[in-house]
Amino acid sequence: MGGQTTFGYEQDDGRVLYAITFPAMMFDEIRGYIIDRSIPSNTPITEEALTINDYFSKERDEDEDTVWRVLYRFDGTTLCRVWSMPGDIVYTPTNLGTQ
Repeated sequence: MGGQTTFGYEQDDGRVLYAITFPAMMFDEIRGYIIDRSIPSNTPITEEALTINDYFSKERDEDEDTVWRVLYRFDGTTLCRVWSMPGDIVYTPTNLGTQ
């Protein structure tokens, strides 16, 4: 496992549109993208999952050989999962809800 990283955007209808990077990125490399809610500029959004559970499914993780799966949630938070660690990392910007 661990050849790619995905960056997804939750849609208001529950779908997730996402891009797949190659090669995989380490956390230090994706941290800036997470803060900016962005993706690498040379990475087109070409994939779609029907739900968040579908986006984070074991099948997609295995089929796409991912290390990190990053999801920019509709509520402004970011949810990150890495195959080697059980659980989630949730990033909540300090200014969320104060704009």
